[in-house]
Amino acid sequence: MKKRILLVNEDPAVRRMMFRVLTGEGHQVIVADPDVASVRRSLHGDLDVIVLDSEDGQILSALEKWATQDHSPPTILLNGQAKAVRSGGLKILAVMEKPLDLPRFLEIIQRLPGPASATQPQPNGLASAA
Repeated sequence: MKKRILLVNEDPAVRRMMFRVLTGEGHQVIVADPDVASVRRSLHGDLDVIVLDSEDGQILSALEKWATQDHSPPTILLNGQAKAVRSGGLKILAVMEKPLDLPRFLEIIQRLPGPASATQPQPNGLASAA
């Protein structure tokens, strides 16, 4: 199942490579520069996952704030940033060290439920595919 992914990465070369790989797998990828304003502009619509490679504490704080105010998709943290994340509400799906294990990364993406826009709330509180 194809996913809608927000990709935030500080290294432009890695960002381009990840974009090519993920779109090559058929996913819709929204790329945000690693700054708070760019990430905030990208936090719209139904995202299935955020892939974050940024040591910027302000970005993490902005994502935590969004997580408490709105639908927050799971986050895959690259480069071991979990220690920088407080218990502020981010749903951390995985923490992956560099160099990135690409097959494992793609497997994690593939296992995600989604796309977020294809689920409809049901009266019993569960979501089902449309």
